[in-house]
Amino acid sequence: MRLPVCFGVWVMMGTVVLAQPSAPQPESQPSAPRATTQAYGAWLLRCRQPLEQAGSARHLCEIAQIVQDQNRQMVAQFVLGQRGGVGDWLLMVQIPVNVATAAVLNLQVEGIDPILLPLRRCVGGSCFAEVALDEPAMGRLRQTSAASRGSVEYELGSGGMAKMPFSLEGFTVAFNALSTR
Repeated sequence: MRLPVCFGVWVMMGTVVLAQPSAPQPESQPSAPRATTQAYGAWLLRCRQPLEQAGSARHLCEIAQIVQDQNRQMVAQFVLGQRGGVGDWLLMVQIPVNVATAAVLNLQVEGIDPILLPLRRCVGGSCFAEVALDEPAMGRLRQTSAASRGSVEYELGSGGMAKMPFSLEGFTVAFNALSTR
């Protein structure tokens, strides 16, 4: 699943690819946008039409929240989608480097059991942790209040701990919109 992200980077459910300028399209192809983004509170629904299926109605979609610092630079990203468009949901968290190599991220949301995300890879200036979520886990996440707060905690390479907060405002509405795609 390859979808646009801020700052000219694409996420393919944990794989980072630098964005390339698009080649001019032949006149026979429709000029409809290949990617769309819609905001739901703190969450974005991002959809992209695969190039190999240009002209079809099928889109690959995910919901995401981007956490920025005071300079509006991305410091973390939370992404939820389905691997290959079907099956269990995949939750991916992108964090900055300087993470302990054996790190497991601890995602905490008020009212549900913590979710552990093993660190999978570090590429460039980011590290990625991911976990497949089954329907019971997704049900618990969908039932959280929009006012609920969440955080992800992990061990830094220097030995300290980092705690990255995120919001669930709009999560359920964004997830419902994603589920209908």
